[in-house]
Amino acid sequence: MKKFIFILALVFIIIGTATGQTVDRNLYLNNDATYGNLSLTAADAITNTDQIYIIQIEGKHNERATQDFKIKLSKVSGDPDISVQLQGMKFTGDTPTSIGDAIVWKATTADTTFIISNATLNSYRYYQVYFDATAVAQSSTIDTFKAKLYLN
Repeated sequence: MKKFIFILALVFIIIGTATGQTVDRNLYLNNDATYGNLSLTAADAITNTDQIYIIQIEGKHNERATQDFKIKLSKVSGDPDISVQLQGMKFTGDTPTSIGDAIVWKATTADTTFIISNATLNSYRYYQVYFDATAVAQSSTIDTFKAKLYLN
């Protein structure tokens, strides 16, 4: 039995690593909480060397919801060009489903705050905001990340 559990755990590790998408930060909305604010530092940078940055949100609710995510990105260097996509998953390990259209941020100023708003009810337990840096030789930081779920 121990060998079976070990092999099963090893398979999950291999599958998780093979997707190439690792979660960089997590935000947990405990029990019935519908609002969360993620504490971020200068280390939460998006650069051309680690082009994909993922923040995953776990909402521990059993109701359908709409969502708002407030994000502030700051230009550190270069000419940032970042695609930001909201995604949802019903179960851990599921392939993420895109929710709405991606926002493309091309830094023309030092920083920009925007809100990703989804007004369509869905029944995801896990959300993730997927940052994809497409510009070469650029660096940006995520200064603000706030999540709000509106339960129905």
